[in-house]
Amino acid sequence: MHFDEDEEEFMDDMDMEEDELPPFLLSERSRKRNSDTIREFLGKGEQVHSPIVKPRYYCDLLAWALQHHIESQGWKIIKTLGYYGAIPRYMDVNHDYNEYKNALCFGSLLLQREDKRIVASIRAIPEHSALLVIVSRHKKETQQFAESIEKFATGDRLYKGKNLGLGNRICFLNLPPKSWQDLALDSILKDEIETNTIGFLKRTEELSRYRIPPRRGIMLVGEPGTGKTLISKILMNNSPGITCIAADESGLTSSRYINELYELARDLSPTIVFIEDIDLVGEDRRESHYSRGQALTALLSRLDGIEECENVVTVATTNFLENIDKALTERPSRFDRIIQLPSPSLMQRKELIRYLSQTIPLDEAIQEYLARRTENYTPAQVQEVVYSLVIEHEHNHDSEETSRCKFSIDDVDSILARINRKNRPMGFRKQSSNGNGSKHEAMSYSEVKHFNQ
Repeated sequence: MHFDEDEEEFMDDMDMEEDELPPFLLSERSRKRNSDTIREFLGKGEQVHSPIVKPRYYCDLLAWALQHHIESQGWKIIKTLGYYGAIPRYMDVNHDYNEYKNALCFGSLLLQREDKRIVASIRAIPEHSALLVIVSRHKKETQQFAESIEKFATGDRLYKGKNLGLGNRICFLNLPPKSWQDLALDSILKDEIETNTIGFLKRTEELSRYRIPPRRGIMLVGEPGTGKTLISKILMNNSPGITCIAADESGLTSSRYINELYELARDLSPTIVFIEDIDLVGEDRRESHYSRGQALTALLSRLDGIEECENVVTVATTNFLENIDKALTERPSRFDRIIQLPSPSLMQRKELIRYLSQTIPLDEAIQEYLARRTENYTPAQVQEVVYSLVIEHEHNHDSEETSRCKFSIDDVDSILARINRKNRPMGFRKQSSNGNGSKHEAMSYSEVKHFNQ
């Protein structure tokens, strides 16, 4: 709908203030005003349009590219208009770790450099695909401006090789430094995980000689606290040159989101895609309440469909393997390897406690006692026991000897008793057969010291 002369006269006769107009009339009036302003700015003659379209997850990228080009090439913003009459909208674009730039995402910029005039209209909001239209009176100027934006508006420039999260928008993930030392896990399993993820992506060209497809999937299975999430962080921290994308749990039930996730992964490859709690999309279809068929179908297609996702590895996690659809768990080339993460052994618990003791210094005898008293505990549970010693026994710190935290056997026993108190909502179970610990768990402090020697 557009105003004609009769409608304009009608509005003038009504003598209404703009904020009193009905929304649809206000929108139409604003559009016409914008159109007139642009026509007057560009001058007489035919307008030449050059559109740039990007997927919606590249909205920030397109807004940043426009802003960067304007600033770097010396264009002056003469006027800012709303997009199709709406109020101009700006957003803080995350263009690197902890770096943001305020950029127009919904509106039109009237630009001038010397005697050249160009209008750039952008619609870069997550609800729609990203669109930028460049307009001027000269075909060559329009094309050159658009081509320059295209060079900046590539995922390689901002996102490739980075740690990302994909929700409505792409964000950079600032992860705490983690390494394999932080995880109490058998070295064989560590090697298996690394070989099938980072190592695989580094060897795709070599493996292609044997016609091994350049894609892979592993599923990490274990009870909560066995290190599944930590493994993802370790891989992200130790994969230089590889793009790492963490899927957003709220989007996994949408087939549209699954498709966009893997389109982005392919565009920024080599890539590792991390899907935490794949139960959200991969639940067994035989369940009577199952209602996510389209999302699962999209995931199956992306993992091993007609259009292959090359140079992409998927790392998924689950607490309940038995609940996952067999199309995922029993079909190599979707998830090629199912890796069970057990509770750490005594030796692994010792290594973990020794590692934690680098920042929370503990006597060797206490380390040994803790390792033996935490049989069948997950790494997260062992860590919580150590942290609780500091949090709940602050008075035991030696002010004169700050390099050592002094805890007694009674302190350890007290913490374990409180953590594992029956019906304690925030605690976790103590996994021992007799409730008092095994023969080794019940060792006295002096026995532990003797054992260490």
